[in-house]
Amino acid sequence: MKASAEKLVVADFYATWCGPCRVVAPKIEELSAHETEVLFVKVDVDQLGSVAQENGITAMPTFIAFRDGNSVGSVRGANVRAVEELVSEHKFVAAKAPEPIDGKTATGGQLLAVLKQAGVDTRGYLEKHELLELASQHGLLL
Repeated sequence: MKASAEKLVVADFYATWCGPCRVVAPKIEELSAHETEVLFVKVDVDQLGSVAQENGITAMPTFIAFRDGNSVGSVRGANVRAVEELVSEHKFVAAKAPEPIDGKTATGGQLLAVLKQAGVDTRGYLEKHELLELASQHGLLL
């Protein structure tokens, strides 16, 4: 589950003999084609019984979403709408890059807000000149 550190992973636990699994499969494939920032994987419970057992699978299909190697939610049964909601709730969303700020007119609070929005660690930077330097280093000034 290393991939779940970078994107949401949705595991589809299915069986080849499972009627509802076969019915829902094309819809899940379509969802996978649209949700390119999510990794969908199929787990055949008959071939990977130990993986199914580790994840507590007792019915097919069951969909489990993983982030950072941990289960964050699941859907039991052929409920495509519930899988869509699960994906929507847990997928990684790229943060919007902050707009560059004018260092000549920006207040310390504005600089701090832009730096935090950019994900810059501002601990230990208290003075406006320090924040300006930090913003400059990260290309956040006009």
